[in-house]
Amino acid sequence: MISYWDEQRPSSSDTGQGTYLYDSDKQVYIYHGLSRSGKKEESWARLSEIRRTWTCNPATETGEMMNGRFTVRELSPTFLQLQV
Repeated sequence: MISYWDEQRPSSSDTGQGTYLYDSDKQVYIYHGLSRSGKKEESWARLSEIRRTWTCNPATETGEMMNGRFTVRELSPTFLQLQV
């Protein structure tokens, strides 16, 4: 699946594209993101019923690496809840 995003921050804005894949051998979902400014992001999640916990290591605007984690709950086929 491919998604497109538009991000607005107090100091700047950016757009990008994300690609979601499933690795059946490792049983994980994988996200590859690339912003218009060239920033790359990768996240991965294991499926646990209706909840997916994603982990990632994004970089800040200054290049500092962070540890990230967020959970997505599938409440219905058309409604997701995001917890950061």
